[in-house]
This record gives sequence, structure tokens and C-alpha cells, in this order.
Amino acid sequence: MSEDILRRIEAIEIENAAFSAIISAIGTHFGSEFLEQAASIVQMTGSHPDAPSEVKKRMTEALRVIDDIRVISDGKPRPAGIV
Repeated sequence: MSEDILRRIEAIEIENAAFSAIISAIGTHFGSEFLEQAASIVQMTGSHPDAPSEVKKRMTEALRVIDDIRVISDGKPRPAGIV
């Protein structure tokens, strides 16, 4: 892979880690209802017919992060692939 692609991948990984930490902290502060509301908003945004494909991709990733945090906050073992 080119260095540019590797830098982009690293930047996305850092962004996702930061996003996860922020959502986790907010979820811890506000409780599980926050995670449910966040997931609902993300699903509505991503499924909007006028949403550009990039927005849909980001909302799919955001929903994955929220689901990961739900699993972690429930204290259940994480499925394979969730780091």
C-alpha cells in the first residue's frame, strides 16, 4: 500500500478510537438511554434518502461503535473482531 493510504487508515483508526471514547464517556454519564437515543438518531440519519453515501458509511460505522459500547457496558464478552 502507498504511504498515503496507510496514513489515511491510521487517521481513520485514531478518529474511530476518539469517537468511541467520547460516546462511551457520554453513555456512562447519561446511561443506556443515551446509547439507545444515539443509535436511533444514527439509524435515521443513515437511512435518510437524501443522505450522501459518505454520510451513510459514517453512520454505519457510528452504529457499530455504539453497538460495541453497548456490549462493553453490559459487561458481556466482546465478539471476535471487536478491539
